[in-house]
Amino acid sequence: MSAPDNELSHEPVAVLGAGSWGTALAIQFARAGHPTRLWSRSAADIAAMRAERCNRRYLPDAPFVNRLYGESNFTNMVVGAKIRFTGPNNPLGVALIPMYRWYLDKADDFSGFNQMQRGAGPGGDIGDFGLVAVVDGRLGKHVNVSANGGYWLNSNPKGLGDFVLSGGELPALALLDAVARLQPGVLGDAQSHEQDSFSDGLLDCPHYSRPEVLRDPAGERAVPAALLSGHHAEIARWRRQRSLELTATRRPDLIAAARAAGRLSADDEAYLAGLRL
Repeated sequence: MSAPDNELSHEPVAVLGAGSWGTALAIQFARAGHPTRLWSRSAADIAAMRAERCNRRYLPDAPFVNRLYGESNFTNMVVGAKIRFTGPNNPLGVALIPMYRWYLDKADDFSGFNQMQRGAGPGGDIGDFGLVAVVDGRLGKHVNVSANGGYWLNSNPKGLGDFVLSGGELPALALLDAVARLQPGVLGDAQSHEQDSFSDGLLDCPHYSRPEVLRDPAGERAVPAALLSGHHAEIARWRRQRSLELTATRRPDLIAAARAAGRLSADDEAYLAGLRL
């Protein structure tokens, strides 16, 4: 489905990884009217995509639309100053170099992409700060020896958890999917993500599907009566209480944060007190 020409003023989108999944996702965003940039580590692959207007390696039968572009290069700019603590005639030099770095690739349109590719929060407006310590010695008129050590402080690092993966593609896709599903038109029901876990700072309540009574080797498990009652207030109360119970059991830190932010009502506090966890 292509968007009419008068509906092309959409936010730009960037997709990291030009495999079959990434290419398909980029094509769908472009067809929906988003200026889309598809990134690959291989400059040769990107050159072929630009020339053939398709990803012949993975999806040869899915042509690119005019709003989809391939990209393989990132550029950045660093500014800083060397502060030398010893005199210019001293053969031994000691200095510090404070630096600031930001990314230039289409910063007006794709700042979120640039931030994501280095691990910072998408759309953030703060770059990276760095500090390098320098020790140099002058051995002759045209010979210097120096030793440098430095550190870059990422302004807004993101992590998926306390584990290590073999590459950055999976966390990048997870972050992209988590952000994309919040955009209008991505989910079938625009309000569905408003009931997800963390939307109000708590875990979501359990959800049930048919049959109303599930029979398994452990016995019969029925859908709670409150959900079948048709009483909207009772259903809302049951969902809230289950959400509080699950959060208090599995993520008590979220309960503490919700309490500090004033998001727990008197009824919430009374129910939590009765759990005796």
